[in-house]
Amino acid sequence: MVTPEPNRWPTVLMRVTLAVAALCLVIGGLVAVGNLARDTLGPTDRYRVDFMAVESPAPPGMTREEFLGEVQYNGRFADDLSILDPGLPDKLRAAFARHRAVDEVLRITIRPPKRIIVELKFRPGGIPAKPE
Repeated sequence: MVTPEPNRWPTVLMRVTLAVAALCLVIGGLVAVGNLARDTLGPTDRYRVDFMAVESPAPPGMTREEFLGEVQYNGRFADDLSILDPGLPDKLRAAFARHRAVDEVLRITIRPPKRIIVELKFRPGGIPAKPE
């Protein structure tokens, strides 16, 4: 006479659940260690770039220094930038896009060791007058 096997689904389901939970903990730990390492490395001068070193064209009628000065002021940037900041490209894109001479921010590229390249499309017809 054959004895029916007990239902093994609860045991299998529990093992799979524990394996997925352990994997999530390992991945979460790796992400936390990576963020901690980035935050620890961030303040060193090795990963800082002077804002005026950003490689960007200037709109017609302005010098590059004047243009970057306005972008820095309007974007509320410090005198130097951390290339380890994961939000830096988005912050730069928003600051350049707000400038009155910029029609479109085409690309922001961060390249080692300390290069930030901004590609822009300027408004046709030059710089509109500053609002009063």
